[in-house]
Amino acid sequence: MGEVQAEWVWARLWSQAMADDASAEIVRLAAVVGIVRVTRARRGEVLAMTVASFHPRRRQVTVRRGKFEQLFTAPVDDDLHAVLARWVRVRGRLIAENVEGGAVNALFVTCHHTVWRGRFKQVGLPLEPRGLDASWRRWAARTNAQQVGAYGWEPLPARFEQVRRAWIDD
Repeated sequence: MGEVQAEWVWARLWSQAMADDASAEIVRLAAVVGIVRVTRARRGEVLAMTVASFHPRRRQVTVRRGKFEQLFTAPVDDDLHAVLARWVRVRGRLIAENVEGGAVNALFVTCHHTVWRGRFKQVGLPLEPRGLDASWRRWAARTNAQQVGAYGWEPLPARFEQVRRAWIDD
């Protein structure tokens, strides 16, 4: 995946996330991809973000990066700001409806119930790496199926990490 295709992914996810009928999972995936786009953060670094990591008035996001967890702050453009603001509203609703007490600090939470290795995980709890990977794989497979036969189409990768690498300068 190259940077041109990564930008296409961002634009496509943004338009889907801003649609009136957008699912919580699409809004969340767009927010994650948007943050990766501006910060170049790894999956685990993005999933470690808290609600306090998004500064809507300053239009910034803060990520703890690298082995020593150095703080990295990046500006948020209008498109990412809109998606993040929408995600924060969706996230709040998911937590309010599904988590007693609502004390979840993670910025990215689960959007639907999941079972993995016999363990049940309810909606509104912190998103784990395998949950993000599954969300990306579903979206990429659906998008690849829709784009089959389109001139110049190169299938999207199955691994989320390859999206981040498309934006890293050589």
